[in-house]
Amino acid sequence: MEGRGAGTAGLDAARDYIADRFRSAGLEPAFKIDGQPSYTQPFEIKLGVVVREQSLSAGGGEAVAAIPEQAFNAMGFSGSGSFEGPAVFVGYGIVNPDEGYDSYRGVPGDGLKGKVAVAFRYEPQDSDGKSLWAGRGDAAGPWTESASLLKKAQWAAQHGAAALLVVNPPSQDQGDLKSTQRSMGEESSPVPVLHVSAAWFDGLIGLTGRDAGKVVQAYQRRANQGVGAPELLAGVTVRGRVELEHPKAMVHNVAGVLRGRGALADEVVVVGAHYDHLGYGEIGSLAKGQDKGRIHPGADDNASGVAAVVLLAERFISLQRPADAGGPRRTLLFIAFSGEERGLLGSSYTLNNLDQLGVEQEQIVAMVNFDMIGRMRGRKLYAMGLGTGDGFEQLLDRANEPLGLNLRNDAQSFGGSDHASFQFREVPAVHLFTGSHSDYHRPSDTVDKVNAEGGVLAVALAERVIEMLDTQPERMAFVAPPGGASHGAVHGSGAYLGVMPDYSSLDGDEGCMLAGTVPNGPAKAAGLQSGDTILTWNGKPVRNVRGLMTRLGEDKPGDEVVLQVRRDGKLIKLTVTLGRR
Repeated sequence: MEGRGAGTAGLDAARDYIADRFRSAGLEPAFKIDGQPSYTQPFEIKLGVVVREQSLSAGGGEAVAAIPEQAFNAMGFSGSGSFEGPAVFVGYGIVNPDEGYDSYRGVPGDGLKGKVAVAFRYEPQDSDGKSLWAGRGDAAGPWTESASLLKKAQWAAQHGAAALLVVNPPSQDQGDLKSTQRSMGEESSPVPVLHVSAAWFDGLIGLTGRDAGKVVQAYQRRANQGVGAPELLAGVTVRGRVELEHPKAMVHNVAGVLRGRGALADEVVVVGAHYDHLGYGEIGSLAKGQDKGRIHPGADDNASGVAAVVLLAERFISLQRPADAGGPRRTLLFIAFSGEERGLLGSSYTLNNLDQLGVEQEQIVAMVNFDMIGRMRGRKLYAMGLGTGDGFEQLLDRANEPLGLNLRNDAQSFGGSDHASFQFREVPAVHLFTGSHSDYHRPSDTVDKVNAEGGVLAVALAERVIEMLDTQPERMAFVAPPGGASHGAVHGSGAYLGVMPDYSSLDGDEGCMLAGTVPNGPAKAAGLQSGDTILTWNGKPVRNVRGLMTRLGEDKPGDEVVLQVRRDGKLIKLTVTLGRR
C-alpha cells in the first residue's frame, strides 16, 4: 500500500480496509461529519516541502557540474527563483555585534548586489572544532543562534546577495548534505539557499587556478579569527534555480464505537493505533544508499498495532458484549489514527474535535495504544506510561497472571506515539510495544519478520486490561509525572517550557498551536492550555512550531518569558518561568 504515506493512494486503501473491518465487525460509525454518521474523520495536513526544480552550475575557464543530492541540495527554507552572478566567499557569513564579529566588514549595504554569497556552515571554532561562542554559563548545545542558516541567508540578502551557498568547513566535513525535507525553517529565506558539497566547493576554487585544499584551510583559519573580508572568486560565475512547493493532503482517522450500558455508558475507553507509515521514505526514513526512495512497508510500525485494534474490536463484540446480558460497561472507541509519523497529527486532531465524536474530554477515562507489537522476543512486552494512571500497574500485573509475559514497565514515559496526545490532556494512557529493531523506519520492516504469535499474546493481555477498564466501577485517576518530565515536549538547548505542540502548525505563519501541556510543567503552571496558540515570545514573533523551538533555544532555565497567546479568538498575555530540561 505504498508504505501508507500521507497523500498516497495506498494510505486511502488502508483507510477503506480498516473501515470495512470495523463495519463488518459490527461497530457503529464513531464520527458525525456534516451531520452524517461516518467511520472516517477527514483532516488536512501539510506534507512539508517538495523540490519541483533545483539546478546549480558554475563556469569559469571550465564548467563545474553539480548533481542534485550529490553535489548540492536546496534547503527547505530556501526562497524560490533563479540566480546568476559572480561568486563571493564570505567566511561564516555572520554578523554578531555582541562578539564584535562581522563577516561583511567593509562591505556597503548592497555591496553584494548581483553576486552569489558562499559561506561556511556553523561559526568560529577552536582547534578541536568546538564553537568559540557556545556553552557559556547556563547555555548548552554545540552552536549559538549565529550558526543558523536562515540568519546567514538573511544577512547575505541584506547585503544584496542574489543567493547563498553554504558548505561544510574542513573541520566539520563528513561528506554529508542537509536534506531539503529536514531543513525547513520557521520562515522562508528571502533568497535561494543551497547546501553544496566540499568537493564541489573545491572545484569552484579550482576554477580560479589555485590549490583548493590550501585555500579552504586558509579560509577557515581567517574565519575562525574573524579577520579578512569577503573575497571575490575571480572569473567564477554561479547560476542556479530553486523551485519549492508546500503541498497538502487530506488524510483520515478511522474509528468505530461499541456502546456501553448502564451507569458507565457515558464514559469512554479508547483503544488505538496509527495506520500511517513513511510511504517512500520522504520523511523520517533511516534508509541509506540504494534503499532510499523505496517503499517502507511498516509491517511492525504499525500494521501490527492496527491488527491488534481490529482483533480486539471483533473479540469484544463477539465474546464480551452480549446485548442482552451483563452489568454496566463503558463505551469502547476503536480508532486507527493517521498522521502519527508527522507529529501525532491524527490523535491531536481527534482530541481537538471531540464534538465529531459526540463526547467531552472528561468522558475519556483511559487509552490503550499499540505501536510496534510485531517483534516479541522472549515473551517480552514493554508497557510505557503506566504511572499516568492510579492503579494501572497493578491492573496490568493482574491481567498478566495467566499469561506469564515478561513485562517491562516504564511507569513515567510519555513516549512518542499517539498515547502521548492523551497523556498531555491528563488522560491515563499506556503504550504496548515489543521493542525496537534494526528494520525500524527502513524498507526492511516487512511482514515476514512479524512474530504473529507474540502479537496475539500482546492482544490477549490487552483484552484483559481493557475488560477491567471497561467494567471496574471507579474510573482511574490521572497521575502527573514527577517534575513535569516528558519525552514529547519541545525544549531548547537547556530551557524547558513543557508543551506538546500541535504539529499541524509545524510551518506557516499563524503561530504555534498547543496540543497539550505537561502536568507539573512550567507552561501548565503559567496557565497555558491545550488549544492555545502562541503568537509572540517576549515580543518576538512565533510563527509556527519551528519558531517556538527557535525562541526557546535563545533563553535559559529560570528566564521569565511573556507570551502573547490566542485562546478562543481572544488575545491574552501569560508569563512563564522556564524550567530546566
